[in-house]
Amino acid sequence: MSVCVVLLLLALQGAPSSRAPSAPADLPFPPTRMGLELLSQQPVVAEVETVKVTPFGIGTAVVRMKVLTPLHPDVQAEGREFTVFAYEGHFAEGSQDLVYLLPFRRGGRWRVLQRVDSRDADYRAKLAMTRATIALLAEHDAQRQAESTYRLLANSLRSRDGWTRRYALSELRFMAARRNDLFTAERRAALATLGEASPYPEVGAGVVTVTAIAESASRSVPSRAPQESPPP
Repeated sequence: MSVCVVLLLLALQGAPSSRAPSAPADLPFPPTRMGLELLSQQPVVAEVETVKVTPFGIGTAVVRMKVLTPLHPDVQAEGREFTVFAYEGHFAEGSQDLVYLLPFRRGGRWRVLQRVDSRDADYRAKLAMTRATIALLAEHDAQRQAESTYRLLANSLRSRDGWTRRYALSELRFMAARRNDLFTAERRAALATLGEASPYPEVGAGVVTVTAIAESASRSVPSRAPQESPPP
């Protein structure tokens, strides 16, 4: 295996760009980091079981995965298998994970865009939020989809699960800076009430930050039309 090939594999396995990828004009994505940075690349998303791991060069491996549960409509059925380039040690035979996969450049193989280990303490919460966000793709009207995304995140602030609340606050901050049109005065007031009534201190403090970001964005661009903007 030449050094050039190994370096190519490592580069393709790297983290996704901080810029949101271009999406087809007629296919909206939720205006969140998950929507703009992951789902907009239209990956295969599924719970998989690792069937076989074969070392491949320095620090890399070829992994054969079987779909246990497809999460994205593009995954045809349970039992489908993928051959994936990955870092050595990231997958073990018999392990189960949530993965986002993108095609490798050629040859019918795939690379990992995102992986959540099923041994992660927050795995079930992350899986549930992934399912909920993917479900939003069924709405093809961009504004209605964005409204539904806002409601999903606002309702998630009431969750008993700590990761879910923290995730919702993070995505609401992201949205507030880019889609302040969703944060009307009425909604900001409702968020403030929710934060004050929440038994979770991070929700109260987080809501204050979210509303402040939305108000600041509104003052800086008062006539801003609804649009999807790439993250910084």
